[in-house]
Amino acid sequence: MSLSSAMLSALSGLRATQSGMGVVANNVANADTPNYTRKVQTPQEVVSGGVGTGVRAGDVSRVLDTLVQKQLWTETAGGTYAATKADYHARLDTLFGTPGSSTSLDGIFNAFTQSLQALAATPDSATARTGVLGSARALAQQLNSATDTVQSLRSSAEAQLAQAVQDANAALAGLKSVSDRIDRLSGSGQAPAALLDERDGYIAQLSSLMDIKVASAGGNKITVTTASGAPLFDGEPATLSFDGRGELGARDLYSTDPTQRGVGTITLTPPGGGAATDMIAGKQIRSGTIGALIELRDDTLVQAQTQLDTIAGQMSLALSNTNVAGTAATSGGQAGFSLDLSGLQHGNPLTVSYSVGGVAKQAVFVEVSPDTPLPLPASANGGASNVTVVGYTGGADGARAAIAATLGAGFTVSGTGSSVTVLDDGAAGTTDVTGLSASVTSTALSGAGTALPLFVDGSGGTLYTGSFDGGLSQRTGLAGRIAVNAGLIADPSLLVQYDAGVQTGDATRPQAILDALTKTSMAFQPDTGIGGTGNPYAGTIGSFTRAVVEAQGRAGEVAKNLNAGQQVVVNALADKLSASAGVSIDAEMSNLLTLQNAYAANARVMSTIQDMMKTLMNM
Repeated sequence: MSLSSAMLSALSGLRATQSGMGVVANNVANADTPNYTRKVQTPQEVVSGGVGTGVRAGDVSRVLDTLVQKQLWTETAGGTYAATKADYHARLDTLFGTPGSSTSLDGIFNAFTQSLQALAATPDSATARTGVLGSARALAQQLNSATDTVQSLRSSAEAQLAQAVQDANAALAGLKSVSDRIDRLSGSGQAPAALLDERDGYIAQLSSLMDIKVASAGGNKITVTTASGAPLFDGEPATLSFDGRGELGARDLYSTDPTQRGVGTITLTPPGGGAATDMIAGKQIRSGTIGALIELRDDTLVQAQTQLDTIAGQMSLALSNTNVAGTAATSGGQAGFSLDLSGLQHGNPLTVSYSVGGVAKQAVFVEVSPDTPLPLPASANGGASNVTVVGYTGGADGARAAIAATLGAGFTVSGTGSSVTVLDDGAAGTTDVTGLSASVTSTALSGAGTALPLFVDGSGGTLYTGSFDGGLSQRTGLAGRIAVNAGLIADPSLLVQYDAGVQTGDATRPQAILDALTKTSMAFQPDTGIGGTGNPYAGTIGSFTRAVVEAQGRAGEVAKNLNAGQQVVVNALADKLSASAGVSIDAEMSNLLTLQNAYAANARVMSTIQDMMKTLMNM
């Protein structure tokens, strides 16, 4: 090798080691930079005519376990999902309180029943009457406040969804920008390692918002979809939109029907344009912060409101309604029951129990206003699979027609005026009518037995009957509107004197109210989440209230534990990725020392060659 060739080889070595030291310095400088991956440079020998003539700095590449990285992206979505759920469940748990404590919902309910016990013991005590009204108002106010909190949480989720959609669009726009730069640099032969880190940063942001899948599209190109397959990025970004509704109320619910929807939804316009789709209707986001917020707003918090509304509704009906059973009726060989419907209010259930071929069935009929869309939606039965709720209009005539249409040809339905009679077919083992009854709401504070509309729907004093007028369930949001009947506040003696001639010391009504709340067992609709569809919760209102508080406590604990476990998984994967892609200062210092020695050796070679050339020149 000539001296000039040796000089060039040493000079290339200096350049390569200098470039390598720059890579090491950059690694050290970015040791704590988020999404930064350790870079390495692999020198390559320069060969000319089969002879090595030096070295050149190789491409800068990333040290990265891509499999662990993809697992981390997946688990990050699960981590933000679990963390968001745990946060909201903790607030719900605080709202409902610790079972049995004086400030919990069941504790305040118990204080109300205790005041009724005191009144039943001393019905002529003005203090006891005032105590009942005070504790009733405290319970109503607690339900009002709880509703405000639940709807505030739903409104918060709505606002967070709007922000999360903005963040997702920003991440997709960033992904587009950096991908374009990567494409340009890749085409010119430059190594875009730093840009790949930047791109991964945008993917990490997106993965915290929703569950995504990232796939290579050849070269340095990628595609991104949701886990369900909705396209988010293929070189061009999708566009997400959210039509937020601001402050939400109990009746502002999600629906796939845009005319019925009272909350915002997320629509996706695919990359390159096309028809927009409703991502919530298609269940295209199942995890991440967005997935959790959707579930909380539309399911978890709605169910919490349903629990509050059910407590308010069942408590109101238990005190104000009287069950009226039909009387036995026959016609020739046919047998069944007759019932007078004159006292029924809109929403009061008329229940027909019957069997066909030995299979027991039950149908519930409720009168609704003429503007109510029929048939009633499937949700009218509260999610119970074994109960059909049929709406009708037109008073007793409408009831008779609805019963006949529902039961079919094996039954005879007749009646005049306000009465209805339901008979079987008169043959053994074919059809049978086993019961006919109605739950009738008392409209007065006295003169109608011990039933008492102690609680009303709103400050205007509207009776709560459980109606579906206008297609809206009166139960929805009732906990936010429930109030103590103003007539009782004006005249507390009506807590005792339920009819003319009843003495002030008569305990009949106070005891009846107490028994209705603490001894009367009833079935609760399964849409409360307490009990199952085929096995609804049955018990007293008091036991149901405690079951609700306990269920919220358990849900909060489950969410807390799930979050703790998920964060362990996320942290473990992050540590594993860091072990391969992270910067170790000690390792970089060792590499730097090696490069310094190589640089010094190449410099020594150049110095020696320079001395040799001087010697030759002086000869």
